[in-house]
Amino acid sequence: MLGLVMFTLRFFVLYRGSIHASDLLHKKLLKSVLFAPIRFHDTTNRGRLLNRFGKDFEGIDSSLADNFGRSVFNLAAVVTTIATVSFVGGWPFFLSFLILAIFYFEVARVYGQTARDMRRLDSVSRSPLYSIYNEAITGVAILRAFGASSKFLRDMLRCVDTNSS
Repeated sequence: MLGLVMFTLRFFVLYRGSIHASDLLHKKLLKSVLFAPIRFHDTTNRGRLLNRFGKDFEGIDSSLADNFGRSVFNLAAVVTTIATVSFVGGWPFFLSFLILAIFYFEVARVYGQTARDMRRLDSVSRSPLYSIYNEAITGVAILRAFGASSKFLRDMLRCVDTNSS
């Protein structure tokens, strides 16, 4: 019974915090975009803005609470394990643990930079797709009037192929 109450409380706190974080970030991003100088709107295409408001917040909404909950649980498990094994194994284990931890954090730092660059490249490759989709939706009457639907469809499919490959 206590486990059920703790699980429900954990679920409520994590997801309530996730919704609050997403709402706060959305408001800050919207304020930044609305009050940005005109030059920003001239140089940034709509696809990139839609990508920021769409895919990025979808990632925050769907995985932030789960990842945070798992991280806290795993951190508690690691600290407990290290404390137990250090107590049993003594200083040699603790010293070897520190050396391995320094190596691990260095690898994690390099991986973090690489993963961030890969997400940025994915976002940049997705922006033209959102932009061309938005242009097609807003200019559908003009596309039909000039008979340019098939050309626009080819351009859109090219953007989809570029993004998915």
